[in-house]
Amino acid sequence: MNTSHTFVNKSLAALMAAIAVFPVGQALAQGADQRLQALEQRMDRFENKFETLLNLLQQQPNANSFSSLPSAQHSTHAANSSAAPTRLRMGQVYLDVYTLPRTKNGRLPTSTDDVAAGSALVNAGYFGFGAFADAEGTKNLVSYKDAILLSWNGLMKISSAGQHSFVLVADKRSGKYMGNECSSVLFVSNKEVVKLDFEYRNQKNEIKYTSQGKVNLDPGFYDFDLRLICNGNGPNTRETLKMELLVAAPGDRSAKPIPAEMFGIKE
Repeated sequence: MNTSHTFVNKSLAALMAAIAVFPVGQALAQGADQRLQALEQRMDRFENKFETLLNLLQQQPNANSFSSLPSAQHSTHAANSSAAPTRLRMGQVYLDVYTLPRTKNGRLPTSTDDVAAGSALVNAGYFGFGAFADAEGTKNLVSYKDAILLSWNGLMKISSAGQHSFVLVADKRSGKYMGNECSSVLFVSNKEVVKLDFEYRNQKNEIKYTSQGKVNLDPGFYDFDLRLICNGNGPNTRETLKMELLVAAPGDRSAKPIPAEMFGIKE
């Protein structure tokens, strides 16, 4: 046993013994002044011993101490989860915009080492290609006619443990007879979970494309990055194309849109 703990235990026993050995009969036999003087002396000794005990206890490591905001545990095959930040702003995410040369071989890059040409803070839940055209910090890029890469990123809250199925939906609403090549990918804690490549040629009616990916996650906050790149920045694409991000958590029969309040950023 630790010597300080032994001293604490012995000191506590001594205090209890000191109280017990003050005989009631002896106290009654003594005069009032003598009894008060004896009590005062004993109280002084008790006070000194308690101060010693408190100092010893304060020096001992607290074996039961824990972080008030622990990092979420992650499964063997799960992406690493982020520790819950002390301050969060839920319902908003970052939108970073990259300008890239137009691709001719049909393989669109979903990542780049370039610095973002513009960045904005936007409301979560809407992943339309035209979102950058209205946001401060990115709307000046509307005139760029080559490939545009959008990155919605921040934190995503996961509430249940187990396998999560993420579904990407490209929703091309009705518009002009125009075409484009696009690609979208979802990263969770820097791990690619699902990717969707699609193109539309002279399609005026609404059309949807979907892709699905699965990953094991535990409750916690995860870095997420939803990217969308199109090989051209025309008004038809900005006005009619949007991505939808759905998830089927453990126990869900079907994938559902992720509520905006499940996304956020660190402050």
